[in-house]
Amino acid sequence: MVALTAEGEVLRVAVDDRAIRLRLDEQTHEIAGPDIGAIFLDGKDLVVLGVSTEELVRLPNDRDRTRLAEAFSAHGYPWRPDGDPHSGEYRRWVDETPDLPGPVNAVFKARERALGKGDSDDAAALRAELAKLGFVVRDEGSYQYWRRVPGWAHD
Repeated sequence: MVALTAEGEVLRVAVDDRAIRLRLDEQTHEIAGPDIGAIFLDGKDLVVLGVSTEELVRLPNDRDRTRLAEAFSAHGYPWRPDGDPHSGEYRRWVDETPDLPGPVNAVFKARERALGKGDSDDAAALRAELAKLGFVVRDEGSYQYWRRVPGWAHD
């Protein structure tokens, strides 16, 4: 097992052949190896995608990129050094995007307000709500970008 840790409120990463464990503050995520489709850095965030391309975890990262790559690769995990393998699939969200169902647009609108107020906790909760609806969200500056998870039922 490889463990990358430090003191304080930093991301703790533990990697072995069966699973990865990510801990930040009081929150711990354990993801079994067969459930992982890709691992990469998106800006300063460590992102883990599932095999259906859904976002399983997105956490602020302060770990060294090289050490992360070595730890995940040593155990056969799909580390993507070039970032999100689905980056070309994202579309910019604008209010009332016609390709999105009304409830999804409403969640994006609420998230836009939360981001505008600097409420990162609410923005994260709304990102999780969009994930439940089958959408992956990416922020670039003050803009939200989205892509659908293939095969997810979208009403």
